[in-house]
Order: sequence, then structure tokens, then C-alpha cells
Amino acid sequence: NPHTLAVRWGGFSNYELVYNGHVILLDAYYDRGSFFPPLGAKAADFKKADVVLIGHGHVDHMSDAASVGARTGAVVVGAPVTTEKLATQNIDMKQVRTVTGRGGEVLQFKGFKVEPILGRHGEPPHDVVEAFENALKSTTPPLTAQASADDADG
Repeated sequence: NPHTLAVRWGGFSNYELVYNGHVILLDAYYDRGSFFPPLGAKAADFKKADVVLIGHGHVDHMSDAASVGARTGAVVVGAPVTTEKLATQNIDMKQVRTVTGRGGEVLQFKGFKVEPILGRHGEPPHDVVEAFENALKSTTPPLTAQASADDADG
């Protein structure tokens, strides 16, 4: 049913929203190397997107934004630091929109609008982080030699 919102989680903060034939991607971090288990989808698997909304400019939110945007023709939206990085990558800058999220920015697309809002990327308290780290360690196999090398390379 095209009038049903379909939401698919793609790992980390990646989400694919599909409604009425339109595809919105929230972040684009799919090809994660050997450090993390595979997601079951790679950046190259995304063939259709109308817009890619990047939460912030960290690698775990945008590393595949340029390739997905270039392949699909999607508009890629991000804050200045994000779009400055995209300017160094293989994407037509006519597809890139810089926003501040401070209000009044409404992006009109065929069939929908997006109004970016400013969010804050914060550091959670140590006891919260520690609980997540412990849960991750208890459910994740030890790193392979290649993953350890990838992690050391940054």
C-alpha cells in the first residue's frame, strides 16, 4: 500500500523511509569495513532515493552519502561541516543542500517537504556508555586480525 509508511533500519542511525513511492534515507553508513559485522546491505544496493538527510558529519553517519547520492540522484542534505566534506567527494554539488537547522528552512520535494531542525550531538553519562559497551562486548565476537588493523587505521 503506497499510503503506508515503511521504515527499515539499516544499522547505526541509518533508516530508510518509504511512503507513496518516495524514499528518504536518514544517514548513509553502510560499507563499514571489517570492524563491524555486515548489515546485509551495502551502499551499492541502494538504487532509489529522493533525499539523504545527514544527521551530522561523523563518518558513521555520512561515509556513503556521496556514493548513494551520486548513484540515485538524491539530494543530500547536511550542516555546513557535512556539505564541506561532500564537496571533496564524487557527487555533483548541485545535489547537495547546506542547512543550519535554526528554523525557517523548508526543503520542498515532489510529494513532501522537509524542515531541518538543529540537534545536539552530546556525550551520554559514563554509566550509560559503560552499560552499552558491556552489552556490545558480550554479544560481539572478538575482532579478527583484519578488523583490528582497520580499527588501528581509524
